[in-house]
Amino acid sequence: MRTAMLSRRDFCLAAAAATAAVLLPVTRAHAAGPVNQVVVWGDSMAIKWPKALAGLLGIPVLARAVGGDTIAETQQRLDTWTEPDTGHVLWGGHVDLNRQNNSFQLVPPTIAEMAATVPPGLFMPLSLSNGPDAPEGSRGYRRLTGVNRELARAHRSSYVEMRGYLISDGLRVANIAPTAEDLRNIEDDVPPQSLRVAPGGGNPAHLNDTGRRVVAGRLDQLIRAAGWLG
Repeated sequence: MRTAMLSRRDFCLAAAAATAAVLLPVTRAHAAGPVNQVVVWGDSMAIKWPKALAGLLGIPVLARAVGGDTIAETQQRLDTWTEPDTGHVLWGGHVDLNRQNNSFQLVPPTIAEMAATVPPGLFMPLSLSNGPDAPEGSRGYRRLTGVNRELARAHRSSYVEMRGYLISDGLRVANIAPTAEDLRNIEDDVPPQSLRVAPGGGNPAHLNDTGRRVVAGRLDQLIRAAGWLG
């Protein structure tokens, strides 16, 4: 199932019509109570933007993501963080989808185990994201979206569909006019290039600074809506 399937014409019309409204609704998770810090876990997709998130939230955001970590490795480090006043954001599992590991089936159950170790309502998993090397219809895309569907079913209102948000709202939020390549990416159900690294700049799914600011802004909305700040 496509997260966002827009033709070039439809996308341009949507971009022109959208102003202050957020197209994807802010869902509300039921938090256990106010937190005094947030910890960000995951792989290289969760690196760098925690600092921007801290500035928006006004509380400490601890960056604990490690590039190259599988979801099992992330789980091992989470076990020491179970304080009732700490919220947890996870953007991990991408490494399990690559050819070297091919352990994507472990991602949903491992994340479920991680969520069970912290107080209810204080765990927020993000959807796995993709680059142009995993467009709609590819094996990588099918695996990734399959994992995301399982995460959405398991975590319900705590689940964050960040990949879909980057595709449908990212350029508007960043105030960027779509390029021809952006529109091609959107048709392929891939976050647009203007929010990702430049060609030759590493993993094509990785976000650039603009994309990271979009992620931080969306998480600021969702964390406040979840009641983590009281």
